[in-house]
Amino acid sequence: MPTTKQQMATFNKKAERLLAKIKSPRMMRLLAKESVDIIVKRTQNEGMGVDQNGGRTKKLRDVSPDYAKYRDKLRSGERSAKRKAKARKRVQYSPKGAKGRNCNLTLTGRMLRTLKPIKVDKGSAEIGWSIEREQNKARYAVEGERDFLNLSNKEIDQLSKLLDKQITKNVKKI
Repeated sequence: MPTTKQQMATFNKKAERLLAKIKSPRMMRLLAKESVDIIVKRTQNEGMGVDQNGGRTKKLRDVSPDYAKYRDKLRSGERSAKRKAKARKRVQYSPKGAKGRNCNLTLTGRMLRTLKPIKVDKGSAEIGWSIEREQNKARYAVEGERDFLNLSNKEIDQLSKLLDKQITKNVKKI
């Protein structure tokens, strides 16, 4: 059954509207937020990172024995008298923090908690930190061979499924 020029024009307009919705800042923000959730859950709950986008997950490099002792001392509340006098406020250490030499980049949880979409445009989104101190912590972690900001193939597939779901939802509206 041949299609008319008018039917093709109508189809093209609908396809263009759908593509515009897919590339919209709203859709990019949704994908960026989901990416953040994936990264935080993987890092905190599993202590895993991904060395390159599309790579495989791998255990984050262990912390040094000295840092493990320091971290355990902080969590237990042990401090020298000098250190107690300098303390301005009580830092809350995350119960999700790794134990022993394991690493999940969660001493207080603030760095991962403040990871968010920082720039969203039509067709792209960037995640990061608006707090310089947290951004510096992340940079130090990556320089220390603890790559955690990339997405694995499995995680990319998860985002693709979310996008497919959104496309299906929007196709029904058109």
